[in-house]
Amino acid sequence: MHQLSFSKVAVLLLAAVCFSCGNSSSQTSAGTEKQPDSLSESPVAVQRDTTYDLFVPDTSTKFESLDQLREYKMKLDQQFFDYSKQKLKKNPENANLEYQLDSVKWHIQDNFAYLIYQQLWKSEKTDKNIIMVSFSSGFSSYVTIEDRMRLFAAYPKSVQDGPSGKAALKLMKGSMADGNIGRDMNTLGKLTMQDSSGRSLSFGKAINNDAEYTLLIFTASWCSPCRYEAAFLNRELDKMDTGKVKLISISIENKRDKWLRFIRKDANPWPQYFHPGEMESPLAKSIDFSSLPLNLLLDRDKKVVAQDVNVQVILKKWPQLYKG
Repeated sequence: MHQLSFSKVAVLLLAAVCFSCGNSSSQTSAGTEKQPDSLSESPVAVQRDTTYDLFVPDTSTKFESLDQLREYKMKLDQQFFDYSKQKLKKNPENANLEYQLDSVKWHIQDNFAYLIYQQLWKSEKTDKNIIMVSFSSGFSSYVTIEDRMRLFAAYPKSVQDGPSGKAALKLMKGSMADGNIGRDMNTLGKLTMQDSSGRSLSFGKAINNDAEYTLLIFTASWCSPCRYEAAFLNRELDKMDTGKVKLISISIENKRDKWLRFIRKDANPWPQYFHPGEMESPLAKSIDFSSLPLNLLLDRDKKVVAQDVNVQVILKKWPQLYKG
């Protein structure tokens, strides 16, 4: 019953891809022939179990239309759904398999976000297509909000102001949350949390360090995209300047036993803290907190200088911290 909006947004956007691709064309409408000059960067291979490669879309594939891309997506999605269903049926006692499969799912959607973005630049700028500008906008490593807004601006004003245009813009603005920028996190110092041994400590003590930056990672064991991001950070940790930035994870879930199992399984080598209550937890209610994942970058004075649902977006904007 958690109030987190991520899964609802994902369902809405998946429906948009399946049913809003009609009337698409490979021709570019007048005035929009210029291709994006700087998509943040093309997808690159990530370390993963090669078992799943069959289901991961090839981002070099070219499509004649959005309809063709839709068919490709629906085919891969169905194949992965069937595979996941069979895998879970054969391994009902494997508690971590579901999270593993969900992580693959987010990687698949990430690649599709890139393919859809590229195809939209070549397609007619219609009311039926504009909703897909926001596909996976809450969690995309390859297509930034700035990329999407540039594409959105290429649509005629009448389409932008139509029902689909307004819906797409609302979804994208939801991913542009910056309500914590400038917030002094020291003011929340007396809030309490626990470490894995059960020892209570203050939030102020948890974030007390001499690093130039602190990356606060809000998470939960049931949040698949959170665990996907944590796996990325764990894998890329050697490319981060850990002398300049300290990582801290805070789980807001209610069940301590599940949290303990999850941190032992994932074995992320930075401090992990437990602060139960989900969206009703004191910390969540004290800041601008509407969904997971949530990542906050603090400066030396523990003021928020960056906020994003996608930690990779923050790292790309602060290259002095990450050489990926």
